Amino acid sequence: MSFDDFAALPEVETAAVSPDAKHFMTFQPVAGRRSVVIYSVDGGKCAFAPNDVKIDGAYWASSNNLLVLVNRVADQVFAVRRLHAHEYNWMLLVDQNCKNPRMVVPDRSGATNYGFAAEVLSRMPDERHVRVAAGKIYDLDLDTATATALSVTSGSRCDSSWHWVVDGSGKARICYQRSRSFRGVEIYARLAGSDDWVLVYSYPIDEREEKGMSFEGFSKIRTLPT
Repeated sequence: MSFDDFAALPEVETAAVSPDAKHFMTFQPVAGRRSVVIYSVDGGKCAFAPNDVKIDGAYWASSNNLLVLVNRVADQVFAVRRLHAHEYNWMLLVDQNCKNPRMVVPDRSGATNYGFAAEVLSRMPDERHVRVAAGKIYDLDLDTATATALSVTSGSRCDSSWHWVVDGSGKARICYQRSRSFRGVEIYARLAGSDDWVLVYSYPIDEREEKGMSFEGFSKIRTLPT
């Protein structure tokens, strides 16, 4: 199957090629639910179609592994008995045959704009590790599906970030953090050769549509658009 043949398939959202160019992946509906479908260039396909979570995105971590970002919204009961809709985020490591799903980052939850959404940051040069994030940044070993938290904070800065930007070597350069002094977002950055975080921008959360800012350009590998 050529890439053009693959892209011409019906109901294909987007396509991503594995690093060894032997597989394609895309999002397609299976039983009415958004699912990850992997095609082999030699023919054949498989689908990862969980029925208890929603698939947010996917990323080729290696030629043999796919990282799938999923979430589920559930009611949370507090001590005062109030129900609150809470979004839970997971990151799953799935084999190229769509089997053996393993949760690789501890469950981090967030119900508001400050939620700790799971995200894939960068593939490392050794091709056996990737940088992932869910509040903190983790080094993920693809062989063991073990995620080890990395220390990248400076005091209270970037200790609970909900979005990171890393450079090509996997080092954190930009972090987004809720402000401790006002209801808003603070963006910190650190320049090459320095480990110190510097506040470079902030905005009230109510003005995010007018003043919100996003950074790109450091990481060579990104998740698929969702």
